[in-house]
Amino acid sequence: MTFCSTLEELDLLIPTLICNFPQNAIILLRGDLASGKTTLVKHILKTLKIPLEATSPTFSLQNFYHNQTHPIYHYDFYRKDLQEILELGILEEFEKEGWHFIEWGNQNLEFFLKESGLKVVIITIQKLQDKREYRIEQ
Repeated sequence: MTFCSTLEELDLLIPTLICNFPQNAIILLRGDLASGKTTLVKHILKTLKIPLEATSPTFSLQNFYHNQTHPIYHYDFYRKDLQEILELGILEEFEKEGWHFIEWGNQNLEFFLKESGLKVVIITIQKLQDKREYRIEQ
């Protein structure tokens, strides 16, 4: 599935997007710097009525947001290779119930997660002039 939208239109599209996420999915967010990975997570939190502002977990590696029904885990793996992620013990976090959004989830991580039997969704974001193109693969 692919769609283009402005940031203003994004809130209208998110309900359709998230209803297609499998339960307990790991969502790999890919795109250049400032393409809108964290912004997408912010809009998803807003749609789910989670009253917290999403921030990029660049230095903490993980942020956790939740309401009564939707635990959201948000990771930033910028410049982290698979070996480093394994050494940090973060993979055990993926066993927790909820959606796990990973900024900068590379192909090695994708392959490892799929081989481990985990549900993976890939969202690639490309900046256009005043819009973003979102390509979703499951």
